[in-house]
Amino acid sequence: MDSAAHGGSGGSGGTSGSGGTGRSAAGGAAACGAAACGAADLDARTAAASPRPPDTGPLAETDPHAIFLTSGSTGRPKGVVLSHRTSWLRGFPGAGTRAGLGAASGGPAGTDTVAGVGAVCMFPLFHWAGWQWIISGWLNREPVHLCSADPGELLAAVERHRAAELYCIPAVWRRVLGLPAGAADVRSLRVVSTGTSAAPADLLAELVDRFPGTELSVRYGSTEAGGVAALVGPQVLTRPGSVGRAMPGYRLRLDADGELLVGGPMLTSGYHRLPDQTAEVLDDGWYRSGDLAERDDDGFWSIVGRKKEVIRSGGETIAPREIEPLLATYPGVREAAVVGLPDPLWGEQVCAVLVMCDDLPAPSVRDLALHLEPVLASFKWPRRVVTAGRLPRTSATGQVQRALLANQIASA
Repeated sequence: MDSAAHGGSGGSGGTSGSGGTGRSAAGGAAACGAAACGAADLDARTAAASPRPPDTGPLAETDPHAIFLTSGSTGRPKGVVLSHRTSWLRGFPGAGTRAGLGAASGGPAGTDTVAGVGAVCMFPLFHWAGWQWIISGWLNREPVHLCSADPGELLAAVERHRAAELYCIPAVWRRVLGLPAGAADVRSLRVVSTGTSAAPADLLAELVDRFPGTELSVRYGSTEAGGVAALVGPQVLTRPGSVGRAMPGYRLRLDADGELLVGGPMLTSGYHRLPDQTAEVLDDGWYRSGDLAERDDDGFWSIVGRKKEVIRSGGETIAPREIEPLLATYPGVREAAVVGLPDPLWGEQVCAVLVMCDDLPAPSVRDLALHLEPVLASFKWPRRVVTAGRLPRTSATGQVQRALLANQIASA
């Protein structure tokens, strides 16, 4: 793994490759040493190490291999323990969504149009997905890790390395789409992918328009369970709101409350030194995702909300994810989030938090009611509207921190 030069700024990017070859996401390690950039040169460390392996004693495939922190979208981050077996198996599920890349050319199977790397990934290496791209380097053909969310740097990396796939979280894709269409030569792309948080239908449609001829994929998973499901190709637009079918090796089912339970060999061993929290999410071989889900007759799953984020008002159950995409269609709204606030009469009230474009005035409660009336039951309409300069999000995955947002509003 080599460090990357980002205009002299330390710690902003890094690359990884397979087969002992490093790829630089911004021009090479020569311009910026590993120490200055905060990255480790694994090739150099390996060469300097003793040729004798350390004496670790007997090692089982179920022994801990790595610990990754959760995003902290619903509370304090927890250390997720992955065994050697789990880490290895998580390197394989992505093959289903990237089979069209082709093993030799980087283009669709049977073509020879791209000779660059397999993919550019924006996940930092402390995120389990970033690590997965490393251990599945044989599949991704020297993936480039760019730990910067700068849209110009991401597209420049695609152009420089003639990458066949670009993976960004929805919030970063918004920034990419904000650049001029000709900002970089991205004709090498064959797949554009997203995940980690809900991807609105309008965002997916814009990606299809901006990157014609590419295959669009939406992925669903978690640090605890890995890449659980994927929606690929035309299904992304024909099944809006879906996260696809279960990936190979996973079993999915719903409990009596509609919570999605995940089974399979790719699950975490538990939370590091948190036995009580581990017992809450691991139940007889099943992982309690905390997501409320639905399954259609064709086996496609949709996430309708988070169990902890459900708003209970007047005996009704309200999922913020159902309301937020509708609020985002109101003229002048750049971003929208929904949280529940205490209400002495109804238990909780729906509060809309809006980020407006260009300092435009926010709509009133009445305005939103008229906007939502044709498409949403009245008990789900916001009873309060708050404006914000930005929404608090997790640093790695860009998920809205609704609990923090609700606390900020309540204490204001």
